[in-house]
Amino acid sequence: MSIQTSNKKIKSLQGLRVIAFLGVFLAHSEIIKFGPLGIQSVSIFFILSGFVMLLSYYKKNRFQDISIRDNLLFAWNKVRGLYPLHILTTILMLVFLVKSDADHHLLLLFVKLLLNLFLIQEWFPLANASINGVSWYLSVSLFCYFLFPYLLHALEKIRNKKDVLLLLILLFEFQFILGLLVSTISTPNDSTGWFTNDYTYWLTYKFPPLRLFDFIIGTCLGLLYKLSFVDQNSLPVGTSDSKSSLLSEFKIISVLILSALLEIFVLSSTAAHLFLPNCNSHWWTTAFLYSIPSCLIIWLTATGNSFWSRWLASNRMIKLADYTKYAFLIHFTVFTYLGVLTKLLFGKKFYSLYDSCIKITIGMVLTIFFSVLADQIIRKIGHR
Repeated sequence: MSIQTSNKKIKSLQGLRVIAFLGVFLAHSEIIKFGPLGIQSVSIFFILSGFVMLLSYYKKNRFQDISIRDNLLFAWNKVRGLYPLHILTTILMLVFLVKSDADHHLLLLFVKLLLNLFLIQEWFPLANASINGVSWYLSVSLFCYFLFPYLLHALEKIRNKKDVLLLLILLFEFQFILGLLVSTISTPNDSTGWFTNDYTYWLTYKFPPLRLFDFIIGTCLGLLYKLSFVDQNSLPVGTSDSKSSLLSEFKIISVLILSALLEIFVLSSTAAHLFLPNCNSHWWTTAFLYSIPSCLIIWLTATGNSFWSRWLASNRMIKLADYTKYAFLIHFTVFTYLGVLTKLLFGKKFYSLYDSCIKITIGMVLTIFFSVLADQIIRKIGHR
């Protein structure tokens, strides 16, 4: 039995980022109905981020001092590579907001811009707080990175796998309870246009303290992985045992089917009212519903001997994974400008008929092009 190296496992997880980005891309392209796939992908991103960071920093003694100042510096170092791109895409999207709100709400635009510059826009229930619609992810990530040294310090004290499993169960329960409590919050009437028209969605999907749960779940899953395999050097990956390989294939296929069924369920017209109909019942479709399937996908990708894991660990997927962090910020801006250009050239009727096809073809090509360009520019700047 051959043992897969730690580096190899991380490669398969890096390849998973490509799949998660494609889910977000398809959701934003609005082709058919891929909304739940995008939400599932975001859940994978947050949990995977916590998982990989735990693997990277566990027992490495990289945090000699833990303080607010040191943690802020650590969090900034994690996002500063993307910050220039964040500013650029924010400015490009700001053009549309200024044009649409030229007669009013200029103060709101200024407030949004200021909050976006500091990546704290999702701490406030403003309408469309993130000027580049997807940059809310950076706002949440910055908070997760800030708290990571504290999380790592606490998790390094755990030595028992059973304790980690218990902690995971408690986290899933807390996520459920908090979501349920949030679902009882009514969205205040707002005639000013400043605030979001859906407090439940904002709190469960974008508010950093609540979205932190996915990240913490990821770190705990990473710890479980460390205690189960890496330290014991007993991960049964790469074996030639056909039964083991078939079992891995069956597991990952089963989990992927489960995720697909959940997404179909969410899309059904009655799904939002099947549970807790007297509350804002869509809360469980924004994060909680996808936490466990996301954990299973990440776990089986890291530990399985399936074609899925080997494919994600291929050099081609790893190369594509390097571009996903740029593509995530870029694609939404590309879609917006592509839509405007299509309407100007072919008219609104043409756009309404073919907008999704245009996004998924030309939009994908442009997103990849600008992502490769951004990667090259940032690498050159970093080498100076």
